[in-house]
This record gives sequence, structure tokens and C-alpha cells, in this order.
Amino acid sequence: MNNPKWKGIISDSWRMVLATILMALGLVIFTIPNNLVPGGISGLSTALAEVIPLKVGTINLLLSILVEAFGWWYFGFHFIIKATIISTALSLLINVLGGILPGYMNNPLVAAIAAGVLFGLGGSLLLSRGISSGGSDTISLIIKNIFRIFPWARF
Repeated sequence: MNNPKWKGIISDSWRMVLATILMALGLVIFTIPNNLVPGGISGLSTALAEVIPLKVGTINLLLSILVEAFGWWYFGFHFIIKATIISTALSLLINVLGGILPGYMNNPLVAAIAAGVLFGLGGSLLLSRGISSGGSDTISLIIKNIFRIFPWARF
């Protein structure tokens, strides 16, 4: 267990689990019941669920597949494995927890702040290790790498 590779795998695994739970709770408890639309793929999924007769988690998974295909093309197979696990687990948690947990907060402002905190914590756990949730953060990692490759393209 003193192998650095195993330490990285264990660190990535607990971050992936905790981040997925935090992001799912932010959606299920705060944004979806209050008709708030967060940013990224989950926000687009929340908005589309109002006009498409599918659950938010299902739409989230379908949209994530499109973004993950682009991430696979850019980063390769090893990167996309973690993103696929996270996006699938997040989509399943959204659908499962959405039927179990009640929505909290009748105040949309407080709900938006609480959801932002949960999403921020989850996203920072992942992005600090270069892991994507399979959503729009994959696009941000691609842009980050483009600026690393082409330093003259910085703003």
C-alpha cells in the first residue's frame, strides 16, 4: 500500500465518490425542487427536463456521453474512464435520490447558494486532481490544456 500508484488510486476514488454525492445532493435537494438551473450539463439537463418527458438524470447522462466523446478524443481512454464512472453515478443518483429526498428551502436565493456550495466543493475535489465529472468541466480542462500548449493564446 506504500506504492504511490495505489495512493493516487485511493485518493481519486474517495474524491470521486464524495464529489458525486455532493453534486447530486445539490441538484436533488436545492436546484431541481426550486426550479433553479445551475450551469453546465446538469443545468441544461434540468432545463430540458421541463420540455422533454425524461428525468433530469437521464438527460444528464445522454448529454454527458456527447461531451465525454469529445474528452476521449482529446485526452484518451484513461481520462474518460473516471469521467464515465462519475457521470453515470451522478445521473443514477439524481434519478434515485430525486424520488426519495424532499426538496428544501422555499427561498430560491438560499437554495442557489447552498447548491453552489455543494457543487463548488464537489467540483474542486475533482478538478484539483485533474478529474472531470463528464460534464462541462471536461470542456474547461480541454481549454486549460490548449492554453498550456499554446502560451501565446492566453487572455
